[in-house]
Amino acid sequence: MFRKLLHDDAGASAVQFAFVAPILILMTLGIIDMGRLGLAATAMRNGAIEAARYASLRGAASPTPATLPAIVAVAKDQAVGVPPDDLSVSVAWSPDNKSGSQVRVQLSYTFSPFIAALIPLPDIPLARSSAMVVF
Repeated sequence: MFRKLLHDDAGASAVQFAFVAPILILMTLGIIDMGRLGLAATAMRNGAIEAARYASLRGAASPTPATLPAIVAVAKDQAVGVPPDDLSVSVAWSPDNKSGSQVRVQLSYTFSPFIAALIPLPDIPLARSSAMVVF
């Protein structure tokens, strides 16, 4: 009877899968998190570019000059995929918002990976900015 048990391979695949499954799950979650990180970075870049463009086309001489709340709203609307409440937007004109000046829009966000629930990982700070000349 013991000889029969020593040569029995039933259940070997299940044991092997039990060893490999956690690694595969962690790898899959890591790949998903990297995709989320890339999406957040790209969305923030687009939000910064569109907000800077909005501000540059609506200088002080424009019939409808850009205001800080309007620029922040454009940045948050264009940063699709990033929670607007977690997105920090700063706008600076150098020296002012008249024609020929420069406007810089900077977006900041702290990315929290899903996989951090399983293994200790720090949050990842992201920052993107764009600068344009005011018309």
